[in-house]
Amino acid sequence: MTKNKEIEKYYAELKEVLIKSGASGICLDIDDTIAATNLFFARKYCSLFGNPENLSPEEIIAKYRYVTDVPYWQDPIKQNMIEEDFHLGEHVHLYPPISKAKEAVLKIDRTISIAFYLTGRPYRFYNQTCVWLDRHEFPQRRILMEPERGLLEKLNVIDGNEWKARLLELLFPEIVGTIDDNLGIAELISSDYKGLIFLYSHTGNYPSRPNVIHCPTWENTEMEINRIFGRKNS
Repeated sequence: MTKNKEIEKYYAELKEVLIKSGASGICLDIDDTIAATNLFFARKYCSLFGNPENLSPEEIIAKYRYVTDVPYWQDPIKQNMIEEDFHLGEHVHLYPPISKAKEAVLKIDRTISIAFYLTGRPYRFYNQTCVWLDRHEFPQRRILMEPERGLLEKLNVIDGNEWKARLLELLFPEIVGTIDDNLGIAELISSDYKGLIFLYSHTGNYPSRPNVIHCPTWENTEMEINRIFGRKNS
């Protein structure tokens, strides 16, 4: 595994705390894993822009996953509005929780501790995120939020997906993996990474790695985590 010295240096204190405390756990993503972020915006943009396929917002997300990838919302005016919505974060408190996510997360937390939220949200949304987690009764844990662009560059990573991947590599084995909907993390993680990536809302077998576990639903996610970690804790 190629080490990222800048990541190691920046998160050295966190790593040391985990080692000294003997902590063990798993990370949990927020957007589109427990918060229906893109579905919220699909509902908004269907109302504002319409859609020639006459799909419901749920069907649009099932087909395209991200509102930025919907082909008929690609003109500059719509894309600027979408970019501004995500950048300003004025709607963070309005995102609905994903169905059955809370119930599954609370059960998973009893099998293996949710150690952190590891999210691509920028730090400027920290307070709103804490309020949202509390309002929807998710576990209150430390939130590791994606650094701003300047810090990402200093950490020698190209984007938030690589930041997550390199951080997961550093924090293993104290942090045994993550639950995340983002395929990019599974693609960027080192081939010799020994932790587990529970790839929420994905079917199929890409990328085909023994430590990438595809979990189409929260029921699947809970079942897979219990299968692996429930035996160790029994």
